[in-house]
Amino acid sequence: MYLFLSVFFLLYGSLHSYFYFRLRSAYTLPFNAKLLTIFLLLIFTFAPLFIRILERMELFIPARILAYLGYTWMAFVFMFFSNSLILEIIKFAGLARQINSFLFPAFIAFVMVCYGFFEAKNIKIEKIIITTPKLKAGETIRVAQISDLHLGIMIKDWFLNKVIERVNELKPDILVSTGDLVDGHSNDINYLTDFFHKIEAGYGRFAILGNHEFYVGIKNSLSFLEKSGFRILRNEYVKIKDNFYIAGIDDDTINKNIDERALLKDIDRNSFVLYCKHKPRISKDAKGFFDLQLSGHTHNGQIFPFTLIVMIFFPAKSGLTEIRWGDNISYLYTSRGTGTWGPPIRFLSRPEVTLIEITGKSH
Repeated sequence: MYLFLSVFFLLYGSLHSYFYFRLRSAYTLPFNAKLLTIFLLLIFTFAPLFIRILERMELFIPARILAYLGYTWMAFVFMFFSNSLILEIIKFAGLARQINSFLFPAFIAFVMVCYGFFEAKNIKIEKIIITTPKLKAGETIRVAQISDLHLGIMIKDWFLNKVIERVNELKPDILVSTGDLVDGHSNDINYLTDFFHKIEAGYGRFAILGNHEFYVGIKNSLSFLEKSGFRILRNEYVKIKDNFYIAGIDDDTINKNIDERALLKDIDRNSFVLYCKHKPRISKDAKGFFDLQLSGHTHNGQIFPFTLIVMIFFPAKSGLTEIRWGDNISYLYTSRGTGTWGPPIRFLSRPEVTLIEITGKSH
């Protein structure tokens, strides 16, 4: 955790240094304006830390105000940096030498941020169909997946109600949450547990733990999920009906020593196995022991072009990926996520609720 925070603030501070350098290069600032700018950039750099401190002190209103300001700025300064690099490439090619190197990328970043607010609230329903001989021909089980909702200081009742409405429109047999459902202090979001009881799913609601459940505290996260009516799958599986199982494991942030083969190997291989794992990585030991893995975590980058960076660490793209092992095929579905982490903004990565129709076919 300390290593992650050190790297994060080093990189985030570098973005602010770049922004200040570009501002200084474009305009001559009075001494007092320089000091004020440096002070504000330092506040924004450490805003994520201040927000967490305010939350722990249960000062939720100032924490929420600072979160909207600080995280929106985070999106802006990242977009400014990306736009500046693109502009420098264009200038190097001799195509746009007269464009202001500060004002133009700042304006484009502002437009992107404004659009990103709307995209983050515009939930898309993604539908996929998986056919399998492991269910009776014509039999269909409808699974709704939500992932990375990040309920907390900014994502609360209004957005959650919208998510629940979209889920109920799908009329699922099963609801699964593939991690990072919570991301805030329990005293600020505990009232949201009642909202999940509005979801109608005949075979039940199931959840696994993501890395953010660990960050905000396992005890509080488990309590929230249980009060919300979720069956929490912690390195275990459950039989839903004949020939259909759901298995789930904790995120490796919580436990890095889980033996996935040991978890899955005892399940009847003539049954369909739905496997829930927060990060979209396929374990070699688990290959061949599940039919469909549902994951999230990446948000598909959330804000392009961060998508390209995410692909380095998680090569499996968002959406459906086919996994071959011998003559057999399994699938990985990676959700773009339903909520947002940090900036309440998405750019070229719409939030989603997923409907997976698992349909039986003849042998």
